[in-house]
Amino acid sequence: MRIIRDEDGGTVMLVPVNDTEREALNGILGHFVSGGRLEYGGKARGSTDEDTVLEFNAGGVRELNGGEFVGGTNLLLRGTEGRDRAVVNTIRNMCYFGAGALFLVGESNQNGERALVCTGGFCRHCEHPIMGLSADSKVCDACAAKCKHEYRSSVGVGFGFSQVVALDICPYCHRASPDSIEQVKRLTVLERFSAAKQGMGADFFAIQNLGGVDVDELLEFQNTGKLPELFQPILDANPDLAPEFEALRQDLLAAH
Repeated sequence: MRIIRDEDGGTVMLVPVNDTEREALNGILGHFVSGGRLEYGGKARGSTDEDTVLEFNAGGVRELNGGEFVGGTNLLLRGTEGRDRAVVNTIRNMCYFGAGALFLVGESNQNGERALVCTGGFCRHCEHPIMGLSADSKVCDACAAKCKHEYRSSVGVGFGFSQVVALDICPYCHRASPDSIEQVKRLTVLERFSAAKQGMGADFFAIQNLGGVDVDELLEFQNTGKLPELFQPILDANPDLAPEFEALRQDLLAAH
């Protein structure tokens, strides 16, 4: 699929490049309703970080507990070129972290091909289409710029969408304060996780790819070298691993 993003217009245009995509888009356009939803079904089987493929459905009903769509028209969204794939990743993050769907805006024609114009949501103040993570806020950038901002301590998603971070966020436009963003940038990855844990009031915040150890134990290890309880028996049984643990600590100190 060729995917043409209109930054100012807050939309994406989906242009088919093969018969399967044409059939899917024709099916969607066959029962097109402005503002109708292309429901997000997650990443398709075989999707990779380098070649993300997303599932959408128009007009169907999803089975309970995130099952398959029943009825309607299914669409597999895969970018043709590098710039198309970059927009697919933007769409994935937008849908996964809030929007949950693409909204139908209209039909277009691109070099003789029927094309579908979609957006991630509409501004609740001016109804301007919105693409990106701000779609879930339902406040476009132009309206957010007019906001007087009353920042409050909160948590948000940031830094490549790989972690939750503590930020000061305005509840009216849902934008983070520039000062809190700069503060977060100066922290290590573990310091950001620890701040988010406090902001969420969580008792336990595990880092799964490091054995499910609580973030504060890892932060102490980062800053003082004290091994988490889960790691100590491993080192006791294998003293020659000490340099590996120290290398891990240096990596944590350097991770921003």
